[in-house]
Amino acid sequence: MNAPFAGVVGAQPIERELPDAPKPAEEPKPASKFARYTGRQVMVELKNGDRLSGKVIGAASGKIMLQGSAGRMTVREGDILSVAAN
Repeated sequence: MNAPFAGVVGAQPIERELPDAPKPAEEPKPASKFARYTGRQVMVELKNGDRLSGKVIGAASGKIMLQGSAGRMTVREGDILSVAAN
């Protein structure tokens, strides 16, 4: 069976917009390197020679939070020289 317009119009590609590829899910931010000390008593030595002791109550966004006898303290990870768990 032949179409009445066969051969008059050649085959042409179908043009349509394809949806953008789905964006990959954002990777979670890496956990703090001190997150493993959360809930533990530690002694933190700072680069300036100061030493702080207390319980690590949180570690995120490049900071750790300590609860010590002097109250709650927030220390930047870049200022920490070493951490020792008691």
